[in-house]
Amino acid sequence: MRVPPKTNSRIPSNGFGERPFTVREPKFRGGDTSPSAMESRAFFRYLSIGLVSVSCKYPGQGPPPNASRPGDANSVSVSDTTKPETDASSGLPKACSAQGSFCALPGDFVERLCGGNFPDFAIVWFAKGTPWTRRYVKAAGVEPRNATGGPSSEGKLVKGEEVLVLRQQGGGGAQASGSVDYDVLRWDGTCASLSDSQMTGTAPGQPQNALIGWRYLDVRIQRALFKDPAVAKAQLAVTNACKGSKGGACTHAIHNLSAAIASAVRKGIELPAPARTP
Repeated sequence: MRVPPKTNSRIPSNGFGERPFTVREPKFRGGDTSPSAMESRAFFRYLSIGLVSVSCKYPGQGPPPNASRPGDANSVSVSDTTKPETDASSGLPKACSAQGSFCALPGDFVERLCGGNFPDFAIVWFAKGTPWTRRYVKAAGVEPRNATGGPSSEGKLVKGEEVLVLRQQGGGGAQASGSVDYDVLRWDGTCASLSDSQMTGTAPGQPQNALIGWRYLDVRIQRALFKDPAVAKAQLAVTNACKGSKGGACTHAIHNLSAAIASAVRKGIELPAPARTP
């Protein structure tokens, strides 16, 4: 299979894009004002008018690449072996191997993951209870450099941002500067390269997250997230704030929606396996 050359491209800041997106709203009897009917109306109306016409600029990610392979990212564990286990049918890690202070993942998997943009996959992998190593950015304004050559987000890493450590670069050992560099996964589905001096294992009181582009999440994951009241409320707030507007209120609402999604995932909301995987 021909592999396209890697480019160190930046994901556009408009996380909602311009692709056509149509969802038919289900028909309800006119007098049905039950909470479930009202919630369904609101959800499908949000999906149909959604944020297709919104072009609020913010540091997020653009449309993910088309290449995909189905797999279940939820069946994971920590392995005592030196080589991480991989599922033969999906090519996805079933376990990671302890390597010093973090849980290492297979190099070929990291190359596929960091060579593209997988927002659905990232959200599922950040889910509560997964064994991957979490780290938190120490300082604000860190450039999202992707040393693998894959795309990176336009949004800089912020202080307290939660990331998943994927692997140590260079096969182990300290660099000439004395620091060790790692490839990490962000909440928006892109990768970044950070040194150990830029991260800490101590979680802040309120972990931060890279801006999540709701527009590019699979509809099944959107529906699962919509069951969280805070996410549902934040979605409707975005619809109201961004309708025909590109101002500060819209940007603020988008950030609130992203934070609500991350909070729901951290609390353990049930999510389906992502359809698009590395």
